[in-house]
Amino acid sequence: MTPPTARKVLIEIDGDVMEAMCAEPAIRAFKAAVLEAAEVTVSCRPCDLFRDHPGIAQFTLLDPAARTEFHSCRRLTGAAEAMRSGLHPVRHFAQQMQVELQDTRPWIGLDSFDLVRTQRFNIEALPHPRIAVAAGAAVQSDLWPLQKWIQLAQVLQTRLHGAVIQLGTAEEPVIDDGLSLLGRLSARETAAVLSRCDLLITTNNGCIDLAAAVQTPAIVLIAGVEPAARIHAGQTACSSAAIRNIEDISVDTVVEAIASLSRQALPDSSTRPIHGDAA
Repeated sequence: MTPPTARKVLIEIDGDVMEAMCAEPAIRAFKAAVLEAAEVTVSCRPCDLFRDHPGIAQFTLLDPAARTEFHSCRRLTGAAEAMRSGLHPVRHFAQQMQVELQDTRPWIGLDSFDLVRTQRFNIEALPHPRIAVAAGAAVQSDLWPLQKWIQLAQVLQTRLHGAVIQLGTAEEPVIDDGLSLLGRLSARETAAVLSRCDLLITTNNGCIDLAAAVQTPAIVLIAGVEPAARIHAGQTACSSAAIRNIEDISVDTVVEAIASLSRQALPDSSTRPIHGDAA
């Protein structure tokens, strides 16, 4: 007897890296619930983040005219609005998908090819701790002053003797004389680089979610959004009720957060597996 054909389900994600990664736990939970009953296609801008995902049959930036090929379509929207109301985007997308989450942290299936792609930057030759910094943000109010990034980078190198790796777009200014990968990486390559780092320090951007997906600890400089509505498990927020503007966060506050993580035995990136577990 021929088994029934799986229903074709399209999941479209509005937004970019943050939305794609925050939608991943809900998509994974949906696939676990329906098993073979549905063949899932994900459509979003950084669609290759879903390459090698065991629950997804196809990933693409879909032509809207192709929606008629699917039995059902779901569009995930409103992540920014959810955060402003105090709801984490992961929870927000789970509500839209009508699923119960077993795991709220995003997951990305990196493989050996992804790590080979990063070898051209000679990251493995850099000393530990390898500290990634991502200063960019989607809106001006989320930016930490450039001079503070420069001061922090100096501290990371002189006190911790660490290697600083800057991630972001080509339009951002280089903040120190470490390894600048500005404008040189796709979202998936950024995740691969983060998987080789010991720590990420960033403002409110998609690197937060990529770091969570590859289990790299992060210190997030955040203001104006409830930290619980933005950061993931295992991440630390530099924020408080007294901090209304991100520029009010001091370099010393960030250094203290790093010291606190160090006392908790900050993991060496070389000990983390290349392959994640999507279960």
